[in-house]
Amino acid sequence: MTPKLVSPGPFSLGEGCVWDHRLQRLYWIDINNRKLAWLDPDGTTTVRDVPGTPGTVVLTTDPDVVALALDTGIYTYHIGGGVAQRIARYPESDATRFNDGKCDSSGRFWVGTMSREGTHGAGTLYCLTPGRSLETRVPGVTISNGLCWSADDQTFYYIDSPTREVHAFDFDSSSGALSGRRVVVPIPPDRGFPDGMAIDNQDRLWVAHWLGSCVACYDPVTGETLAKIEIPTPRVTSCCFGGPNFQTLYITTAIGSPDGDWTDLNEFPETGAVFAVDLPVPGPQTNFLPL
Repeated sequence: MTPKLVSPGPFSLGEGCVWDHRLQRLYWIDINNRKLAWLDPDGTTTVRDVPGTPGTVVLTTDPDVVALALDTGIYTYHIGGGVAQRIARYPESDATRFNDGKCDSSGRFWVGTMSREGTHGAGTLYCLTPGRSLETRVPGVTISNGLCWSADDQTFYYIDSPTREVHAFDFDSSSGALSGRRVVVPIPPDRGFPDGMAIDNQDRLWVAHWLGSCVACYDPVTGETLAKIEIPTPRVTSCCFGGPNFQTLYITTAIGSPDGDWTDLNEFPETGAVFAVDLPVPGPQTNFLPL
């Protein structure tokens, strides 16, 4: 499983990749440089400024509109016109910011926060309800990161990066309630910190490893490592399934972040690029935020 480079960048803090099957387009963000980027089927990468620091991007039911979690709230953003409209205010102080997020099968937007200064327990995982209110789901988070749901929609998987663990919750798809938190995957110390996460159609977890130079696949039942994709740069940030049959795993990377060190581009010339690798088992279709 050798990854190929599909968008060189370099993106300072590439994150939050998501696949839109309607357009056969991959979206991601550059947090440090306040950018939204996308890769079209012809191999062209487009990069746009956005009006704030993005934490994540999700798809909406309108293929011309995405939703961005920015400094001051959650916004819809029209790809053609660059017009942003706020649908929910940022619920915390300037000491924190939004980070990773995704939509569940009912169209709820789950998005977490993290401290800008690395303060332990200062973040929260929120759920944006259909009524456009942000409700707390998991308090006391340090760096809210990867999240995904099992195929039967009964289990929610979640990462608070400094714990070096993947947690699971029982998930009530009708209400969005969480219960029964437990550790399902302890991350080996030599793989750095778990960051973004995707799930395939066999309920195996694919986790991007910040300072681990890899994406690893885990069995959430046994915690066993099933596969590992080596990436030619240390800071691997997110991954998602895409491609015509959802059998391509796209992977974002970063040069660094203001609250940490930076990767030497001379030593790792492909740092900050986006990669792709074809896998035998596909992932699920991306969920949309209803407009």
